[in-house]
Amino acid sequence: MRLNWRILFNLAVTLTLLTVVMVQVDWQKTIATLQSVRTSYFVYSYMVSLACWIMLALRLQALLRPTPLQSPWYRLFLINLRSQFFGLVLPSDVGAAAARWYLVTENRVGRRLFAFITALERLMLTLGLLLCTVVPLYFVTDERLQTFRTTMLPLLTLLLAACVFIVAVFFTPLFGWFAAVCRWLAARLHYGFLPHLLSFHEDIQIYRDNKATFAEAVAMHVVFQLLTFIRIYLLFVAMNIQMPLQDILWMSMLVLLMVTVPLSFGGFGVREATFAWLLTMYGLGADQGLLLGAMMSGQKVITTILGGFVNLLVAKGVSSTSETAGNNESSEIP
Repeated sequence: MRLNWRILFNLAVTLTLLTVVMVQVDWQKTIATLQSVRTSYFVYSYMVSLACWIMLALRLQALLRPTPLQSPWYRLFLINLRSQFFGLVLPSDVGAAAARWYLVTENRVGRRLFAFITALERLMLTLGLLLCTVVPLYFVTDERLQTFRTTMLPLLTLLLAACVFIVAVFFTPLFGWFAAVCRWLAARLHYGFLPHLLSFHEDIQIYRDNKATFAEAVAMHVVFQLLTFIRIYLLFVAMNIQMPLQDILWMSMLVLLMVTVPLSFGGFGVREATFAWLLTMYGLGADQGLLLGAMMSGQKVITTILGGFVNLLVAKGVSSTSETAGNNESSEIP
């Protein structure tokens, strides 16, 4: 029942945001803008998005290498695609992550460890998005953004500082103090999952002992973030929106940061509403923001369909294997 209410809440947020944006746009202008979209750049952008998924698979492969969950990158790539299908039909905060957690661990080995790795990936993503949002914003001189900068920069800077502090605790001598506190609390708290949660410092130690592997994962993430920017930049080109690169950078990263907040259904509505809001600050039309966000959502739908197709092939493969095994067993019965 609680899950159903969460799905309804996410769906309500999505529909509300889309309705607000759709009411504000000039539909004749929106249709004209849509007709002027250069579809070739949309295709190029989607090809880059597939490269992003490959980089995510390579990053996860690096993080799994020093653990019992190590796996080839192409399997992780297919798991990422398959998880996107479940991410669309389940609440955004549990969908893709929960599906990937189940597919990688097969619900048997290393479940807590993979939960920590997922949190570590989320930390890397959040830190990267905040860096690419906050740093360019400090150099923006457009007077139309002064109110926005005054309001948002302190909050975003605080969030960035919090992420940097967490990284500092994990990968500096502060970790010894942190691990001692966790062990002290685990020895005194015996409620439910708390002892397991407080022992995650053991998982951090894996990457402290394998700094080269962790550095490889960070390098893969940097490439992923660069490809993500290129992917969104190509959508700006497809829309014939001409803006300085630093403005496209902070704007696109802020949109992605907003999508990570688990409020909407698969991020739909958030992309469209955020782009429409940000572009109007530059004197551009809300219709352009709506279409820009819709193209990003469209790419997600294409990936979801691709993931559903992969799930179908896997299901057929499992079914065929089970049927073959059944026939072999039947043939052995006298």
